[in-house]
Amino acid sequence: MEHVCALAPGDSSELAAHWSRLRLERLRGAAEVVAEHALRDGEVSAVERNDITGMADLIIATLLVGLEHLWLLDENFDMVAGMRVFTKMLANQLGLPRSEA
Repeated sequence: MEHVCALAPGDSSELAAHWSRLRLERLRGAAEVVAEHALRDGEVSAVERNDITGMADLIIATLLVGLEHLWLLDENFDMVAGMRVFTKMLANQLGLPRSEA
């Protein structure tokens, strides 16, 4: 639905694009809150405070837009495996403990 709304043609395109922008703002805000909590709790050591928005945007673009788009184009694409690879890379970059899950 996100991809349709973001690029919707026709009379409803402005309303759909507006919804898509609001969704992005909510997702970015939520990701920034999570990053702020991780910084505050000392769980994230490799991210400087000014990188929070960039980290949130990267997570949204990779997980919620990129992997989802690949899945929409190819129903055989394993989105869960893609998410696992990305989260492992992100955890490694941020110096988080490795999870066995």
